[in-house]
Amino acid sequence: MHKLLARQARRILGADESQIPALLEELNQLAGKPEVSPAVARTLKGLGEFLLRVDEAYVQSERDLDLRSRSLMLSSVELSQINERMRELNGTLERRVVQRTEELESAMDKLQQLQQDLTRNETQTALNTVIASVSHELSTPLGNSLMMASTLIHQSKTFQKQLDANQIKRSDLGAFVKATQDGNALMMRNLERAAELLNNFRQVANDQASGLRREFQLATVATEIVDTLAPSLKRHPHRVILDIPPDIPMEGPPGPLGQIIMNLINNAYIHAFEGKDDGVLTISAQHTEHGVSLSFSDNGVGISREHLARLFEPFFSTKRGRGGTGLGMGIVQSLVRETLGGTIRVESELGRGTCFLIQLPLVAPHPQAH
Repeated sequence: MHKLLARQARRILGADESQIPALLEELNQLAGKPEVSPAVARTLKGLGEFLLRVDEAYVQSERDLDLRSRSLMLSSVELSQINERMRELNGTLERRVVQRTEELESAMDKLQQLQQDLTRNETQTALNTVIASVSHELSTPLGNSLMMASTLIHQSKTFQKQLDANQIKRSDLGAFVKATQDGNALMMRNLERAAELLNNFRQVANDQASGLRREFQLATVATEIVDTLAPSLKRHPHRVILDIPPDIPMEGPPGPLGQIIMNLINNAYIHAFEGKDDGVLTISAQHTEHGVSLSFSDNGVGISREHLARLFEPFFSTKRGRGGTGLGMGIVQSLVRETLGGTIRVESELGRGTCFLIQLPLVAPHPQAH
């Protein structure tokens, strides 16, 4: 409004704001002269009032402009302060991001190290169980062999005394020969069993401990694991059935595969067959377009949906406080995915059993160098 009045004044009077005070003074002088008629005096008075309003508009405009200028100055200062604060915050944020990133990387390294330590501990625990079982199982064939060797020594001494006394009959000689043959055959069977146990255990332990890659037959590795676990498994009434073709060659570290088989067998005996006396775990395999498909199917109690969703979570166990660590299935998943480059899924229904389905390539991926 003020600017509009100023433009009208310049257009009508041909004068700018600096000339208005002088014009007002001249108009007042003219209006006060006696020769001016009343009509002219009223016109001059109205024109003076208009110029006065224009002058007041100029003054108000200057005030408004001054206020806006001050406001802009304040806004500029505030903006500068805000910008400075933002720069400080950005610098602090960058430092905090770097610090948090370093902390997260350190925590991730520690977590990976912990996972490796837990995996090694779980492997060692499994091997300790196998060692105890194999040691116990070896005591039977070795004990039988020792007893038979002692019997043969005693029979040899008796036969020698009879021979020295010239009291040997043909029937005594035949009985001694037969007893010696039977004893040697029994010792041979027991020693062969002990050698088989030791050979399987040595291969399993070497695969578990070394982690070296080699070519192997899937059926051979599975049989070695089952035979090695047999001493501890035979204390239960359950059965493990192997249905694996003998012509599935694979390449990679057999240790992780053996640990997977070991953990899934133990999982079935501990969880699936709880309260049962007719448990059957069937381990089958077949060639697929992309490798090999392994199936671990049991007729156990099954897994609830709630537990099924958390089955592979680290430290999740339904046996917490009763010897369960909750690491077995998490380690199985890690070995299948990260070490052997495969996939694993589980199907289960309460009262109908559980089936673990594992897909593996015939050639395991080589570990990436760090």
